[in-house]
Amino acid sequence: MNAEEVGKLQEKIQKEIKEKNMQVDKIPEFSEIRVPGYREIPEDLDSCIKQLDWKWQVQAYRNIPSGRGIFGKIKRFFQKAVRKSNSFYIQPIVKDQNEYNETLAHTIELMKKEIDDLKKQIENRNQG
Repeated sequence: MNAEEVGKLQEKIQKEIKEKNMQVDKIPEFSEIRVPGYREIPEDLDSCIKQLDWKWQVQAYRNIPSGRGIFGKIKRFFQKAVRKSNSFYIQPIVKDQNEYNETLAHTIELMKKEIDDLKKQIENRNQG
């Protein structure tokens, strides 16, 4: 989208706001916008590290829900067959991703410890 298209879009939105007599007191900051379906990402480093520790491992497959009736059972059968036929391809990718995620989570924890140690050293120098 180029600058001209953005300008036209802004004009269209402003026109629609006026037509609908909408009151716009304050345009929210990007960080204030909450989109349904997206998870909250913590703002502090310690919470992010905890979340990373909990979620670094990726599962190769999700649960296939059981369908109702004969069509549901047939659909589930084919989903399982496709899953089995793709496992030779998916499993190594998931394994590599999990190894990377684990290494990254550990590295970030080490960096956090190093930062904390450096902060203590700075505090000790400032006090002494």
